[in-house]
Amino acid sequence: MSILYYVYAVLLLLGGILGYVRAKSVPSLAASVAAAVLMVIAALLLAAHHPRAGLGLGILVSLALGAFFFQRYQQTKKPMPALLVLTVSVIVLLASVLRLAGVVHF
Repeated sequence: MSILYYVYAVLLLLGGILGYVRAKSVPSLAASVAAAVLMVIAALLLAAHHPRAGLGLGILVSLALGAFFFQRYQQTKKPMPALLVLTVSVIVLLASVLRLAGVVHF
């Protein structure tokens, strides 16, 4: 699960950098850095044997980003980056909830 969180963090960071390069969007860069840092913290908590804290943080971040990008897609109807981030956020959210519930053990 930690690997999933690290991959998610890298994707978020790359998306923020791309948003900054393309549109000079400082808020996009700042939000992506903040979300990536939170996901790294969640991964580190998991690695340090604090699964509830790590999974809880992972769930909160992926839920918040999923909700934000769902709303963004509803407003703009542009699939990029909204649908990409929404899809990845839902995958991370579902994996985290299933792990917290003890349904899966990865």
